[in-house]
Amino acid sequence: MVVRILLMILRLIAVITLILGILMWLKIAQPLVGLHMLLGLLVVLVLWLLGGIIVTKGARGLGLGAFVLGLVVALVGLYQQTLIPLAGNMYGIIQVIHLLLGLCAIGWGEMIGTHYKGLQVESTKAEP
Repeated sequence: MVVRILLMILRLIAVITLILGILMWLKIAQPLVGLHMLLGLLVVLVLWLLGGIIVTKGARGLGLGAFVLGLVVALVGLYQQTLIPLAGNMYGIIQVIHLLLGLCAIGWGEMIGTHYKGLQVESTKAEP
């Protein structure tokens, strides 16, 4: 039940974060950068919680991947404004990388949810 709730939270926050990110990319919602960053950090936190849960179920690689991906997403997001001037004319690439990492975080959370659900199905079939 906890995994299901965390996945719903992840989906909701991620969609709002993506919409805000697109609006900022289009220069429509620049004042909402702080909200976008807060929601992005919440996405990472939920991903880490899911990773911690799946590690306790024996899927260490999936859990470790969640922690590493969450850290990369957070670092790129937090330092994106610092990286953009270094990229010169190619600042769009950093923005696309940030977007793709965010989408990967959502997908990783979904993978954890699918794996967890599979473990639940297996455990109910194994019980006599």
